[in-house]
Amino acid sequence: MRLHPIFFEPEVHSSIFLLTNIIGSIFIRLIIHSWPLSLFWSIFYIVLIFLINHALAAGRYYLPIKNLRDQTVIVTGAASGIGRVSALSFAKLGARVIIGIRGQERAEKIAKQLSKESNNGTVIGYDLDLSSLENVKKFAEKID
Repeated sequence: MRLHPIFFEPEVHSSIFLLTNIIGSIFIRLIIHSWPLSLFWSIFYIVLIFLINHALAAGRYYLPIKNLRDQTVIVTGAASGIGRVSALSFAKLGARVIIGIRGQERAEKIAKQLSKESNNGTVIGYDLDLSSLENVKKFAEKID
């Protein structure tokens, strides 16, 4: 079953949960006068709320992005670790990836490596030292 992507937004999940609570509360009020049924519906309501809350919190409804063409992604710290894996993943998805690493030569070298690893994805390496405001401004000017 394919749902519209809007149903995967956290705000929509919260709204669905709130709506379920409101409808359930109204439903319980309507049947509260018949004692045996109210016990059944109360248990049903608690189980229903638990299942909906569990499904929304479990994160099973994540839709992976398959195409980032015409998108630009800036990744700092792409020399190793999470930054490198992120830059590689974005490049494989078709994004134009700009990596910021200390040292221009090192940045260009790593950009070439990432480009090869991502099957010729677009990876551009620039010098970026986040401890220097002047260097950050130069990096920003290169991107514009």
